[in-house]
Amino acid sequence: MKKTIAVLIILFALTLCGCTPYTSSFRAVGYVHSNTSKKVDMSFYEFNGRQVFNLKAKSGDEHIKYTAKLETGKADVYYDSGEGKVLLFTINGGDEFNGQSETLGAGRVYLIVETDGKCSGGSFAFKVE
Repeated sequence: MKKTIAVLIILFALTLCGCTPYTSSFRAVGYVHSNTSKKVDMSFYEFNGRQVFNLKAKSGDEHIKYTAKLETGKADVYYDSGEGKVLLFTINGGDEFNGQSETLGAGRVYLIVETDGKCSGGSFAFKVE
């Protein structure tokens, strides 16, 4: 009985710690972002590093739809919906475009924005639909 209670307490503590396979680490100037379970908006004057966002897909037929703009630098955007880290797109300075991911599995989706050095004038918007 005591072992069962100890195991349950440990499992409960692990679920509270918010353990994720990805971590954010960045330096930014003029950085504004919002994150709900279905939508992410990110804009910045300067950004260098990695930002991880959490989204949720409710069914197996949803996609990540996105728009992106970057004035200078280079950034890679990945997602992981349980199948491992997948490149969504790479954006270089001067690029502006939109698109969508492959079909997502239902459940938690990690969205990872990683820069290759300092970037400026960035604006990214993602939506799970």
